[in-house]
Amino acid sequence: MNFNMEKNKNKIAILVGIYNAEKYIEEQLHSIMCQTNNDYTVYIRDDASQDNTLLIVSRFIENYDNIVLIKDDLGNLGCNGNYFHLLSMIDSDYYMFCNADDYWVDNKIELSMKEMEKAENEYPDLPIIIHTDLAITDQNLNIIYDSLWNYDNLDPKYIQSFNEIGVCNTVAGATMLFNKKVKDITFPVNQYAPFFDHWMALQTIKNGGIIIPIYKSLVYYRQIGTNLGLLNIGTKNTIKYKIRNIKEVYKTNKKQAIMLKRIGWGSTIKYLFYKFKIFSALRLRL
Repeated sequence: MNFNMEKNKNKIAILVGIYNAEKYIEEQLHSIMCQTNNDYTVYIRDDASQDNTLLIVSRFIENYDNIVLIKDDLGNLGCNGNYFHLLSMIDSDYYMFCNADDYWVDNKIELSMKEMEKAENEYPDLPIIIHTDLAITDQNLNIIYDSLWNYDNLDPKYIQSFNEIGVCNTVAGATMLFNKKVKDITFPVNQYAPFFDHWMALQTIKNGGIIIPIYKSLVYYRQIGTNLGLLNIGTKNTIKYKIRNIKEVYKTNKKQAIMLKRIGWGSTIKYLFYKFKIFSALRLRL
């Protein structure tokens, strides 16, 4: 972990990784600035954008004293590396991740913090992740599905074990609020670690922490073609699609099984067992 950390003067650090985000970053930052809870600092790291993203961000920095641009000479780290690096750089009581092309409902922080405070009163010594449902929208924020969990037949409170989260992570990074104890167990990051939200959910449960869902869609998640790789939307969520594209499904699951084995989650046979268990319970549809 990086020990030359910047201390957040506010309660919450909102970590925004950006890359060629000129089309949507202004709308997203406006949605953050309009939150009903304003006890936060926004930390932004640009991952070597080649458009006008930084110009737009600089205008916000001029107008708001709670937006900070993190500068370094590390270049392009990729999405996962960008967020892990941001997290390592900031010392804060609580953290949230933010995608540059999403949109936050105005009480997202308020409701998440209320749930966190309730959980910490009951479990003061535990790593805690609060996460919310999200709505899928088109590029203009017109809602396509008002609840990803309902659409996908998922109820996060029934997917809580280390084994279940390994094959079916319901914690989306952009919906998370987590305490410093979660950050402490996030590092060091295994070189074969999955996407940052999946890794952190696994580490939280592995270390005796808790994950609490909020059954409200407090993030609008744009379906723009570049950010839905991990979501099963539309025809890709049907058995017919999976049968017709069996080679693609096989490659995806093989890659996932190998990754989980490398980080010490378990064997391929274990992966197949829990994958079939979750799929049978939640995903069977024609």
